[in-house]
Amino acid sequence: MFQKTETERAVSFKFSSDFFLVDLVLSELDAFFKKAYVETTFEFKVIVRELLINAVEHGNQNRKSKVVFCKIEQLDDGRFCITVEDQGKGFDYKSLNMDMPTDPLQDRNRGYALINAFSERLEFYEAGKRISAFVACKP
Repeated sequence: MFQKTETERAVSFKFSSDFFLVDLVLSELDAFFKKAYVETTFEFKVIVRELLINAVEHGNQNRKSKVVFCKIEQLDDGRFCITVEDQGKGFDYKSLNMDMPTDPLQDRNRGYALINAFSERLEFYEAGKRISAFVACKP
């Protein structure tokens, strides 16, 4: 299942927990931002990708019967709010380690460190099932 809703200032996705669909969301985002004449950065794409992957893998535990919701909205000050929500149990985000692993070859446990480093602000809701990241992009 894959649904996309678009307005002039926002785009929303609802999709089954499938990594292939994460890539489809990123592709659709490129098209949305081209139409809006907004240049997304590498960092912006990393934030979206990491949030979606975490929702699929950790939140919904790769269960394709569960859904991920994603909304990217342009705010009045030119920044964007990226909100991702899963149907999992949530997690203890207050004890989340936002530091990059010291081993540069470690490929796990770096998602939130990257999200935190590339975002202006993170907000957690509903026991960690919904997360918003605030990011600036170039017009």
